[in-house]
Amino acid sequence: MDTIITKYHGAATKGARISASVSTRRVYIPYPYDLDGWRAHAAAARALLKAVGLPEDTKLIVGEMTNGYAFIRANLAITTGSE
Repeated sequence: MDTIITKYHGAATKGARISASVSTRRVYIPYPYDLDGWRAHAAAARALLKAVGLPEDTKLIVGEMTNGYAFIRANLAITTGSE
């Protein structure tokens, strides 16, 4: 799975929402007002994980972008080369 990109969509006709997309898949969730900032976007990223059949509790690394957030799965082992 590639990077999950999330974006905020203001309340036009459908109410405030957050989209999460990766490759050709996209999901929208109503804006979760009980969460703040990146946590609200993480909820959308987890909804996308569920939609593509991956566990919702997958560990994610988040980065802020100009118009949203980027999430990557944290399942790669990092080595220092000192082994």
